[in-house]
Amino acid sequence: MTLADLTWRLDNGPILNDDSLGFPFTDIEQVTGFDSAQFRETIREHEGVDGGFIDAEFESGREIIFDGTVYGDVNTVETYLDTLKQNFAPRAAPVSLVFKIPGVNERVIFVKPRGVRYKWDQGRRTGTVPVQFLMYAEDPRFYDNVLTGVSVPFGGLATTGFGFNPFYDRFGRVVSNGWGSSDTSDVWTTTGGAASDFSVGGGIGVQQMNAVNTLHFAVTPSVGPNFDIIAAVAYPVNSPAGANITDRIMGRVTDTSNYYAAQLSVTTAGNITLQLGVVSAGTFTGIGSAATVGTGHVANDVWFVEFAGWSGGAASISLRAKAWKSGTAIPSAWAVEGTDATFTTGSNYGLAGRNDTGNTDPLPKNHSWSSFLALEGFGFNLSFGAVVPVTGANVVVSGNRPTPAIITIPGPCVNPRIINVTDGHTLDFLITLGASDSLAIDLGNRTVTLNGVENHRNALQQPDWWLFNPGTTNVIFGGGSSSGGPAIISFRNAWR
Repeated sequence: MTLADLTWRLDNGPILNDDSLGFPFTDIEQVTGFDSAQFRETIREHEGVDGGFIDAEFESGREIIFDGTVYGDVNTVETYLDTLKQNFAPRAAPVSLVFKIPGVNERVIFVKPRGVRYKWDQGRRTGTVPVQFLMYAEDPRFYDNVLTGVSVPFGGLATTGFGFNPFYDRFGRVVSNGWGSSDTSDVWTTTGGAASDFSVGGGIGVQQMNAVNTLHFAVTPSVGPNFDIIAAVAYPVNSPAGANITDRIMGRVTDTSNYYAAQLSVTTAGNITLQLGVVSAGTFTGIGSAATVGTGHVANDVWFVEFAGWSGGAASISLRAKAWKSGTAIPSAWAVEGTDATFTTGSNYGLAGRNDTGNTDPLPKNHSWSSFLALEGFGFNLSFGAVVPVTGANVVVSGNRPTPAIITIPGPCVNPRIINVTDGHTLDFLITLGASDSLAIDLGNRTVTLNGVENHRNALQQPDWWLFNPGTTNVIFGGGSSSGGPAIISFRNAWR
């Protein structure tokens, strides 16, 4: 039943603030508790200096109060009040309070009713009773009153894409006129400049610059188009003269004219910047803005760069990169993020360096790579045969706050796995579902139930819970095997 503007309905009870059906009815005159929920606050003082700290990250539940008046006649008002008291009687579990506000769709908040309060006064002679409705919402979110379902097809043996380290290189060999083969026997192909510009020795892979604006490439095969690469590079000046120097960590490489890059630059001011980019037909186009990740560069500072790209079956690839100086903490957040749909394939990694046009540093100068690690698309399972599934689905969330969801996995299915590709979370289960079984994963309450009744939280191998953030989240459903159909993700858009 669709509500009219400025009306409320608890569960399946009478509609409040609606006189369209005549007497008796309830006129709501004031609503308390629909503004911002209270925050749980902890306040502490600074020691020895002015000011203090306040922690207010989480919201408390909402106390909701409706004040109004019941209008009826002396013969019907008592029966109507009985109905209201029954509707607002305390419950063991929350029930829906649906409401309609002008300008937005129907919304719902889940509350535990706490009764109806009213007094007898002379108004009862005419069937008029001031009333107060009391409720408490343990979950302070307001939701759209529409449950959205997203179907996620089974994608095969699923991993996060990053597990074993099948490719790494510590440059512990001695090679002239090239880079030879990595510690894992993968061949480096070098191009750009002369062969003698490339060498390996003393734990360093060298790209020697004898001219400006000449990218020197070292490229090696990858397992697939998805990647997570970490590399370390150094340059032997404090601040370049005339123009920047740049280094690129490359993924989804088709050739040296077509690839994705995380570009690390040392500027003439001695700053370190990081930018995502796509190189198509040899032209670099930035994806988003460059981020300054360091200042005060000193000659031969070693900088690590992590560059990840993951499509998960989506039309575009999600790209992320971060950088940090050796000896400092690895940042928890990505410095730059973006998406692009230029390349869907590409079976190589790469490292490239260049002194940009206008650079006047005395030549030759070496770009020195001291480590390379590719966390490729393998994951540990008992058969050692996992592959990254190429199918998935996008969960598109509106609203203005993260929302929980229920993920239902039908049987038959062996050891299901749900991967939140966008935010990097995985829920792994060790369980065999029969043809008539169904596993329900409640992200909000952090429960796992089999067939709606049995607690199977112990089937979850690692509690990596999440809520779906506003925007688009790519999700993959995989596991040992499944023939029971897709996983279903059910959620509502959430509001503060």
